[in-house]
Amino acid sequence: MKITALVHGYPPNKNAGAEWYLHNLFKHLVEKGHYITVRLAISDMEPYDLDGVKVEVDSYRNTKEDILTSDLIISHLNRQGYAINVAAFHHKPIVVINHNANGFPAIPAKHQPDSQNRFLYTIYNAEHIKKSLHYPNPSFVLHPPVDADR
Repeated sequence: MKITALVHGYPPNKNAGAEWYLHNLFKHLVEKGHYITVRLAISDMEPYDLDGVKVEVDSYRNTKEDILTSDLIISHLNRQGYAINVAAFHHKPIVVINHNANGFPAIPAKHQPDSQNRFLYTIYNAEHIKKSLHYPNPSFVLHPPVDADR
């Protein structure tokens, strides 16, 4: 599966819990044979690879090509509104990861109860977050994956 992630920061440059959650998830998916490109809205960075995850600038031409050829989009935190709109426009499924209870109002509005039109899915990092936000789209709880060696 080809996955494009539209996020605001990524390790090691962004050394925070949500970003390491995302990376540990992606590292596992890469180990299982999936191809992942992370697109960051940072114009002055050099592309890099971290444990098989490609990290590149979110530039219109390259990101559009990634989106068109991706099977799935993933986002979280402050880029999820942008990512949800991109996914809807290009008719791509998207998974939004929620790390806290600071809700995002567009998620219920974008929910499609008809499974044939559904494109938005949610991962919560804890039962508490799921109960607090209670978005209507299909979801599950994935507790933070941890790299014990790190």
